[in-house]
Amino acid sequence: MDRNFVAVAARLRKELYEEYGAFYYVPMAESRSVQLPVTVGCSYGRCLFCDLNHGLAYRELSCPEIRDKVGKLRFLHQYDRRPVRRCLLSGGNPFFLPAEKLLWIAGELRGAFPECESVSCFARADDVMKKSAEELETLHAAGYDRLCLGIESGSERVLRYHEKGVGRAGNAEAMRKLDAAGISYSVYVILGLGGRALSDEHIAETASLLNGARPFELTVVNLVTQIGLNVALNIINYRSGPMSFTFYYVLMELGVFVLEAILYANPLHRFSGQPKPESANRTVGYALTANAASFAIGLWLAHIIPGIF
Repeated sequence: MDRNFVAVAARLRKELYEEYGAFYYVPMAESRSVQLPVTVGCSYGRCLFCDLNHGLAYRELSCPEIRDKVGKLRFLHQYDRRPVRRCLLSGGNPFFLPAEKLLWIAGELRGAFPECESVSCFARADDVMKKSAEELETLHAAGYDRLCLGIESGSERVLRYHEKGVGRAGNAEAMRKLDAAGISYSVYVILGLGGRALSDEHIAETASLLNGARPFELTVVNLVTQIGLNVALNIINYRSGPMSFTFYYVLMELGVFVLEAILYANPLHRFSGQPKPESANRTVGYALTANAASFAIGLWLAHIIPGIF
């Protein structure tokens, strides 16, 4: 592998994914799959909670565009020590594409990576329901497997409030159809989606829905987690690279540590009803330990799974 290859590879990676901007997201279960862009944005795009495709108008890449990107991926992976066995179609919900196009894409990937065993992608429940049983079986035979299904909640009221566009029954039917076709799938649910008023219902109804399903993996995500910090880190990583990302990550963690130490040692006891600590050392030590652990784990994850934050 020469320096010219490294330079060309860096340029090709940017060309492959730059249309997604700073918020390119990969399903956790497929973080090490070869990722082929086929759509940009989400065909629905009206869920109140979702910011994964924020600011991206939905677009389906043409067949020539997809074939060009397959060629770039083949170049990028020509020196891989292990054969490519799993591929991912990038985009908000590529399973929205017609079955005929999905089959063509699978053929292009198999042509470039003959040992590819599965093709995964994000899917909405209505993407699944719009396909016939025969189409799903054909897609499975072509390699489609390990779909990533965002059901978010088992509560009809929670789903309606967040304008999901699919209800509990639709989610259940989509999972039944995938089971019948032999297509495995992971499901995403979101903690806190019911707020205080619907929290108990969100928990109970989601559990009952999943008890009747057979996902190979359950992915649980938070509704909001340090969103300002994470957005800033994503932008820095996208614009300035991993070295700047690491520098600002350390800087921001120090800022969070100082803020938490001040809050723990002083005003929070007024709201908790507990007496003020006799010594601030314990609370400052707690803040330091918690943030050091968070920093170490987060930095490690950021480097092995780019874009996780």
